[in-house]
Amino acid sequence: MDNRVLLCVTAVITALSIYLISNERKKSNEERKSKENMERLREEERRGRIKAEKKLRDTQQNQQNTLTDTEKQESSRIVYTPIGYLESVFRTKNGCPRQGLFADESRAILKLQPVCNGSASLQGLEQFSHCWLIFVFHENTNQTKQSTQANNNVKSKISPPRLKGQKVGLYATRTPHRHNNIGLSCAQIHSIDLKSGAVHLRGVDLIDGTPILDIKPYIDQYDNIPSHEIIMPDWIKDPTFNVVRAKVVWEEEAEKSLRHLIQFNKLMFFEKNEVESLQKMIDQIVRYDMRSVHKSTLKSDSHSVSLDRLNIDFVITVNGDCRTHTITKVNYNKDQV
Repeated sequence: MDNRVLLCVTAVITALSIYLISNERKKSNEERKSKENMERLREEERRGRIKAEKKLRDTQQNQQNTLTDTEKQESSRIVYTPIGYLESVFRTKNGCPRQGLFADESRAILKLQPVCNGSASLQGLEQFSHCWLIFVFHENTNQTKQSTQANNNVKSKISPPRLKGQKVGLYATRTPHRHNNIGLSCAQIHSIDLKSGAVHLRGVDLIDGTPILDIKPYIDQYDNIPSHEIIMPDWIKDPTFNVVRAKVVWEEEAEKSLRHLIQFNKLMFFEKNEVESLQKMIDQIVRYDMRSVHKSTLKSDSHSVSLDRLNIDFVITVNGDCRTHTITKVNYNKDQV
């Protein structure tokens, strides 16, 4: 009797095991077939998308071939959305240096647009000391004419300061007045705030409100070309052309005003304990002759610049080869608050 029961139990267990194994195999086969079917559908979708994109490209190319040159130029415009807008110590073009290295104490903040997800996209950039900023010359005086006249207003030859009246081709210079008014600038990364998606910069040569299209890390082994491989025209290397640096003198009242204002008025880029850095930056900016060509010949001239939330008044005095820029007044600019 016990043997019969044991045989029955064994038979039931065996049958159940066979059922479970068979059911598991069936389930596995169904999952495999489902996966294969999904892969097949995905591949068909990919091929269909590529085919549609190719057909669209061919259609667009055929349409382009029927357009006039002007129509082609208008239809091929590329639109970019800035990743952010620069908040800069330079409130206007007046006083902004031509190169950031002329004022390494200058400061700016790039706050990324929310769509850029700065808390994630900026991770790792803090490991670099410098970066490239790709930006738009948004305050070009000929920008409106360019947009309405299909860039025909852009001059093909210009006169750089170093050539003293002689002209050279547009693309042999760094003039901001170009067919595509974009620029490239290198700046020092001072700090990065991932929470707010902001990059704090030093040594900038861009004005407040500049649209930034992209930011890329500076990589020395790729971006630094060995000096023995560099070739430049003689007018660039001309040793007789020197950027004029004047002696900067502070009147006592102006210096007192500066120290008072930084202590009792919150500046955007300088804290109360950074008066020396602020004064150094002002010196770096004021020592260059930022006047227009027709004014640069004057022996004496009053001038002013807006830096951070301050207005700086100074007098330019030229006596032979001796040039002195005397800072006479420093005021707090309430309009910049």
